[in-house]
Amino acid sequence: VFKALAIVEKQLSGNDFLVGDTYTLADVIWTVVLSRLDLLGYNDWVFGKSFPKVANYYQRVQHRPSFSKAQIQNQWWQERPKGDQKAFLVPLAQGDQRDGCRADQRHQAAQQSNS
Repeated sequence: VFKALAIVEKQLSGNDFLVGDTYTLADVIWTVVLSRLDLLGYNDWVFGKSFPKVANYYQRVQHRPSFSKAQIQNQWWQERPKGDQKAFLVPLAQGDQRDGCRADQRHQAAQQSNS
């Protein structure tokens, strides 16, 4: 994933979106990928200094009306099968250091509110 993000970073040089100045299917796919990385807590990759163009791009696509209408992050965590809380929390590469896992934090908060 790190190598793919480096390619996206390079592709965004001089472009508003991945294929130019228009939001395309490539952007739809990467919006979902970046959203999942965000959800899993890979903050340095989607918000940090590692990929500043990707971070700016992700902030812009989050402000698109279609992003909030799709509820990309909101529905996924609640709709997973019961008992599957940790299924998607596996680090992407051995030794990755995550700045807190948002999905895990949301799950813990939901458990506390249900108690």
